[in-house]
Amino acid sequence: MKKIIRILVVEIFALYIVSQITTGLSFEMGAQGIIITGIVLAIASLLVKPIVGILLLPLNLITFGLFRWVGNLVVLYGVDHFLNQFTVGTFGFNGYNTNLFNIPSTHLSEGFVSYFVFSFVISLVGTIIYWLIG
Repeated sequence: MKKIIRILVVEIFALYIVSQITTGLSFEMGAQGIIITGIVLAIASLLVKPIVGILLLPLNLITFGLFRWVGNLVVLYGVDHFLNQFTVGTFGFNGYNTNLFNIPSTHLSEGFVSYFVFSFVISLVGTIIYWLIG
């Protein structure tokens, strides 16, 4: 039960953080839409990702786990088409500049590329949150 609650909380926070730092994720009902989408994304992750992981096991072994986040891509695509209040549009990031490093602004077309990048960013933010809560 703790694992399910942790996954729910991490998915909701990851969606919120990604929606704040990028453009392209649309939630029709604001905070309530983020919570509903996070819950559905967590449930879909618990049900669909193991199946996709088994199907992609040979590619995962060959690429040393780089194809693991493709499961997130499939789940994100499914949730986008399942929920009416959540849509994935054109990926946009305005960039970030400091004295130490520079992340350039990026805007990608709508479609597969957008799902690809959003699934990667959501899984990266989720991994960082899991690492922080240890």
